[in-house]
Amino acid sequence: MNVKKPNSAVLTAAVLMGTGVSASVPAWAESFTLEEVVVTARRQAESLQDAGIAIDAVTGKNLENKGITNANDLAKIVPALSLTNGGSNITSIYMRGVGNNTVQSFTDPSVIPNYDGVSMGRGSGVLGAAFYDLERVEVLKGPQGILYGRNSTGGNINVIPAKPVLGETSGALSLGAGNLSNREFSGHVNLGLSDTSAARFAATRHTRDGIYNDGTGDKDLLGLRAQFLVEPSDALSIRVGADYTDIGGKGPGGTLLGITSAATPVDLVNTEWMFTPTGLSEDEGLNSAASNAARVAAGGFVNQREQEANSEYWGVNAEINSETSIGTLTFVPAHRSAKDHSFFYGPAQNVGNINEEITQTSYELRLAGEVGIFDYVIGGIYFEEDVSTNNVYAQESVLPHVFYEFDNESRAVFGQLTAKVSDSLRIIGGIRYTEDDKAIDGGTQVFVAGGLVNIPLPTGPVGLDSDATLDYLIDQGVINSRATVLFPGGPLTGQDVNVEAFNQPTQFIPLANGFGNIFYVSTATQESVSFNDVTWRAAVEYDLAEESMLYASVEEGYRAGGTQLVSGYEIFQPEYITAYTLGSKNRFMDNRVQLNIEAFLWQYEDQQVQYDSINAATGESVFGIINVGDADIKGVDIDLIARVAANTTVGAKVQYLDATYSSAVYRTAYPNNDYGCPATDTGMVVTGGSNAGNPIVNMDCSGKSLMFSPEWTFNLDVEQVFPMDNGYELVANVTAAYRDDQLGAENQTAFAQIPSYWVTDARLALNQTAKNWSLSAYVRNIGDTRRNLFPQTNAPYAVGHWNDPRTYGLKFSMQF
Repeated sequence: MNVKKPNSAVLTAAVLMGTGVSASVPAWAESFTLEEVVVTARRQAESLQDAGIAIDAVTGKNLENKGITNANDLAKIVPALSLTNGGSNITSIYMRGVGNNTVQSFTDPSVIPNYDGVSMGRGSGVLGAAFYDLERVEVLKGPQGILYGRNSTGGNINVIPAKPVLGETSGALSLGAGNLSNREFSGHVNLGLSDTSAARFAATRHTRDGIYNDGTGDKDLLGLRAQFLVEPSDALSIRVGADYTDIGGKGPGGTLLGITSAATPVDLVNTEWMFTPTGLSEDEGLNSAASNAARVAAGGFVNQREQEANSEYWGVNAEINSETSIGTLTFVPAHRSAKDHSFFYGPAQNVGNINEEITQTSYELRLAGEVGIFDYVIGGIYFEEDVSTNNVYAQESVLPHVFYEFDNESRAVFGQLTAKVSDSLRIIGGIRYTEDDKAIDGGTQVFVAGGLVNIPLPTGPVGLDSDATLDYLIDQGVINSRATVLFPGGPLTGQDVNVEAFNQPTQFIPLANGFGNIFYVSTATQESVSFNDVTWRAAVEYDLAEESMLYASVEEGYRAGGTQLVSGYEIFQPEYITAYTLGSKNRFMDNRVQLNIEAFLWQYEDQQVQYDSINAATGESVFGIINVGDADIKGVDIDLIARVAANTTVGAKVQYLDATYSSAVYRTAYPNNDYGCPATDTGMVVTGGSNAGNPIVNMDCSGKSLMFSPEWTFNLDVEQVFPMDNGYELVANVTAAYRDDQLGAENQTAFAQIPSYWVTDARLALNQTAKNWSLSAYVRNIGDTRRNLFPQTNAPYAVGHWNDPRTYGLKFSMQF
């Protein structure tokens, strides 16, 4: 769908309003004002309008009214944000094109999730199921290198649960049902145990059928939360919380959209890639009968096991606040655990078998106070994360086994000083020193064949007998019989491959029937690395009027490098962003109109990207994280809310974004050179492996757009309240979101482009305000617009991951 984009005159008029130029107030008959949202993004409670930072904040009530039950739906209300999921329960977050597409647990996120004040190394549990009984969600745009537990280059998502309330016994529940057998429950109870203590318990349960014919794209989650608060005196507050999340079902899905192949004769440098559509609908799924038939027709094989999601997350945390003579001392200890034992399908994978356990422990201590004209915050944090992984990825022509122990340790000290120069002028400076230590101990076993093959895998480093290997693969669901090897000549049994001969780090293993060789590479990695960096922020705020403020800032963000199991690329370096921001926050017309404007420029250096590269020394194809280049990200963000009548509220958020690589070079070799970027022969060739002799090429993507960076984004919202007699009211709400054309994969191909789209939701609620209950009906994605949220290619397959179709239902809520 085409959309008319705002012209420069519109933007100029909006900017003039944002600088505080007054407008006439219409003679509205009644007095009505906008809601005030309180945020704690700067480690202090303040109005959203008083925070001179780039932030979107949504209250828990508004999240519920808009049907936002997980982080993926936040893009409906935050133009800068994109979230994707291509397999298992790992969520990739992008902010204005800054994010990371990796599914590996040895890299830090570019946009960091925070739950209840605790920075998360891996945020899947929080982002998937923590959206119930919330106080609010805050989305901070740009690097957050000063006041938060971890450095980030793209931003933060702060998920803040509702806290226990002293002296109050209350509760709420919500029940919902809809199409796709959707069933939802959430509720909480607050118990005022005494004058100085309270407890709060909350829970959610959500199930739904899959959106794909193979049953994937379903929901099966359970979330539990408990908190206890005690305030023995005015000077001391102690709050302890615990939460548990279970995610089951089949998990995210996708559809096999096409088969990729090189045109003949093959040009190994400027390869022309052909795309043959399968003709399958977006609802088909990767393990339906039609998808498996298309896979077999392309020379592949049938998936052997149904997809399964099986993840558990739990954590405990506390917040202790003590008022002292020099300020408020805050201590935040936390411990979290995650277990993921899932099977999932991918672009070229029969089954990905994930067996991963992660624990993290953190301690943060802050002191906030004031001396004369200065407000200050100083503190420090210690963060440690331990990852244990044993994963198998059964692909068509490659079968890697990845196993490692990974340790991630971070320490930082920070401080921020605000000088209140006058009643209208504030100058802010902050600095942070961070040390990151990372270590990995593990290995990979990779089998590559010249044809389509599902190769047996030893369960240890090398040299296990074939019976143990095959039994292991059958037990793990990678295969379902001993007929494990498929070549054009037909199936081979496990005995046709001499698995006991796998006793060298690199070798060719001939197949017994003479149809080809298996190239086997075994690598072991034991690596540690340390990084440190100083990040800083300088800002100024000036009040033009009581309800109008200008602010400007420059700050640096840093994301640590790390270690990985990638031969030749065992260490990757940090990435950096320097962000320049000029903004204005305003309330006009007796607090009936709110207009916030932000202009930004981010200079992105040494971006970390995970892609299929090449180890020139061994000839091994490597899928690893590599620093590829630099980018400039600039644009304007406009946020308008207006109470145009006593019972009518309209909102519009507009973002213009230009996110372009100033330099970006991807080094690879055929058949991984499926890029829509000019190719240059480096003069080097692959010296070993199954692709020996192929030229190594540089794919220059300079001038191309970053992933998930649409040029124009609109979020529109209209709410109308119809008062009735006897305490009743009808509330109608319509929201619409537009995303311009954007790139969904790094390789810049036509298939990777996501066309522009509109999505519209509507809700009608009957509220009984006197008795605190509500009955609502909703329709989401009214136009049944389907779009490929996350296109993936891995020769010979191209896979799409789709948004939900039209959904509708009823929900009943009550408070007591």
